[in-house]
Amino acid sequence: MAALGETAESIIRAYRRGVCRSTAWPPSIEALTTGARQPFRECGRCMVAALVDYLDGPDQEARAGRLAVAESAALRYGQLAARNVIPLRDTVELFLRFRAPLLNELGALARRRALDATDTSALLEGASDAIDRLMPALIAGHEAVD
Repeated sequence: MAALGETAESIIRAYRRGVCRSTAWPPSIEALTTGARQPFRECGRCMVAALVDYLDGPDQEARAGRLAVAESAALRYGQLAARNVIPLRDTVELFLRFRAPLLNELGALARRRALDATDTSALLEGASDAIDRLMPALIAGHEAVD
């Protein structure tokens, strides 16, 4: 991101705008109080920040560390959902809503910076792969709570 003249903060702000555009939330989510939703937001922000840092990582070791942080946040997200009696289906739906705005913003970044097809593909494939690696952690967190 830094090489493209973007900051993690600008990507995260754009991501939040995209998430806020979602209108129809599952009933289990709508039923949560604002206070109960806050920990979900914090985990989501942690995931996004770690993923952006992952994409910007200078080497494999740094990237692996950032991905581990994102996986840990996804695990906590699944645990929070289970503790708040949010069905796994709704939890996965929420996660997928997290995925789309982030990929959309990265695509917009590629257009703004006039990246060629190879660089754009690498950026989006790297992000998709990283996000997809979070889903098992999310499910494991949900399943771990009795």
